[in-house]
Amino acid sequence: MTELGINSSAAGADAAKAEKRNTAIHAVLFFMIPAISSGRSFRPVSGTVFISLSVPAFAERRNARQGLPSHGRFRYTSAMIITIDGPAGSGKSTAARRLAASLGIAFLDTGATYRAATLRALREGVNLADETALAACTARADIELRLEGGELRVMLDGRDVSREIRTAEVTDNSHYVAGSPTVRDVLVALQRRIGRRLGDFVTEGRDQGSVVFPDADLKFYLDASPEVRARRRTDEMQAAGERADYAQVLEAIRTRDRRDSTRPVAPLVRPKGAAVIDTSRLTIDETVAELRRRVEGGQ
Repeated sequence: MTELGINSSAAGADAAKAEKRNTAIHAVLFFMIPAISSGRSFRPVSGTVFISLSVPAFAERRNARQGLPSHGRFRYTSAMIITIDGPAGSGKSTAARRLAASLGIAFLDTGATYRAATLRALREGVNLADETALAACTARADIELRLEGGELRVMLDGRDVSREIRTAEVTDNSHYVAGSPTVRDVLVALQRRIGRRLGDFVTEGRDQGSVVFPDADLKFYLDASPEVRARRRTDEMQAAGERADYAQVLEAIRTRDRRDSTRPVAPLVRPKGAAVIDTSRLTIDETVAELRRRVEGGQ
């Protein structure tokens, strides 16, 4: 298991104040996936990495654009950031994780942070409409993500909550966290700090290419019809042993789409420059293959 510890205080507080107040969130938000491409070399050095020929066309064009040299079989380039955004059920989480694995780079799971913060607030009985109380609860949370035996484990205050954060209750209430400017500032700042330490990585969410990493090298927006996404979510819940009614899930999907796309803070939008991929008729293997093809071709 590979992990990175990052301390993050409430938005706007500097590091010195954060240490004194001791209200930091300690979060391990990424896991490194072993490189599976031959010749792969991953070495973060002062904000740069050595990338092999696993994505040659893209690396060649970017190096030329940045005026960076190539050295033999390795291309010296700045870290590569790939963002994948889209609505719930579009397949972005699985696709992002598998794309990162196929490229042999890191995967940054940001959605789990919002879900973990939501779960903590629900457990403490916090009034989710009270932004001040919600931000204070989030600032006290200890959120950690680990890769164990090939599975992502989400830890909250020392306990594995990987399944709890995927329940309907958390899903239905996570918009309070996502819609709070104060809470979002805490989590977004944390995600960016981790990103600076990762080197190459793939990240997914609803605002990764538009807000968190607007200067990402490659941006994708995955979409699918509400009906297809509802069926996927229903199957996922039933496979996990939860009771799920397709009609109710479909209505929840449509409600969330409206809420996510109209919220005043970081709404769900197609990021500028993002390539749109409709996954309605694609399997997850086909989706990942299309993403990989576009990455290798520089989109």
